[in-house]
Amino acid sequence: MSVVMIDLSPMTVSQRRTVKLERMVLDHLKVKPGGSIEVDLLANGCCVLRGARTGDIRDLLGILAGVPRGRQGTVSIEEMNEAISQGWAGEK
Repeated sequence: MSVVMIDLSPMTVSQRRTVKLERMVLDHLKVKPGGSIEVDLLANGCCVLRGARTGDIRDLLGILAGVPRGRQGTVSIEEMNEAISQGWAGEK
């Protein structure tokens, strides 16, 4: 995983203790309107934001559709992991 630092302008906390995230941040987190964000609070006073994974096990149906049929229905662990990763990332 590579880390790219982009310096954003500070965000202001409103009287109601809310913060408006810039579109660039939401796009990077792949969060759409109505979506959720997970927050991990770290001991050093920092936090980690990530787009919440939403979905249902039924969303995984069909993610292996591109696997050649001549393989008698078997799939390697690597192919399974790749398909699952793509599914969670919204690529399939």
